[in-house]
Amino acid sequence: MIPLLPVRVLILLQRLVLVIWSGMVLGWPLALLWRARRYLADSTAVQLTRNPDALASGLLQLAAHAGVPAGGESRDYLFVHGTQRKSGIFERSGTFMSMHPSIERRLKRLRAMGAALANGDPPQRWPLPTILIAGVFAVIAVPLLLLAALMLFTAVFWSMMMAVFFSLTLGLMFLAWVF
Repeated sequence: MIPLLPVRVLILLQRLVLVIWSGMVLGWPLALLWRARRYLADSTAVQLTRNPDALASGLLQLAAHAGVPAGGESRDYLFVHGTQRKSGIFERSGTFMSMHPSIERRLKRLRAMGAALANGDPPQRWPLPTILIAGVFAVIAVPLLLLAALMLFTAVFWSMMMAVFFSLTLGLMFLAWVF
């Protein structure tokens, strides 16, 4: 068991790199793609039926009564209306973003296509202090977030390079031992 410990550690490191890579690098384009598909499906439904009110009321009914059945949370992207994003970062299977656009955004797009909902509230304006606080926060937080993203990308890159290096080293050592 002890001679196989370095191999096991290497496999765990490779799995960690794979989870980070797929979640941070491949997850967000996949989520954006699925959201774009939902918006395209909505606009195609409005184009074919010429009735945006029916789709809007259907979405409202889905939001109120339907959802993902128990046990289907890991495949919520296959349903018309997904569940809300879970609180833990690793609780979703492979992605850090929600695959579904919110019902509010979909309804907003349907209103732009001509849907007149009975409970459609007019858009609320943000007060000036909220806009100023958000602007100051953006000026302070954006450089820090960019720095954190750069550090995370660097850490993922070097951990991947270490995993590749150790894989090659252990593989060559194994070949030298065999032959």
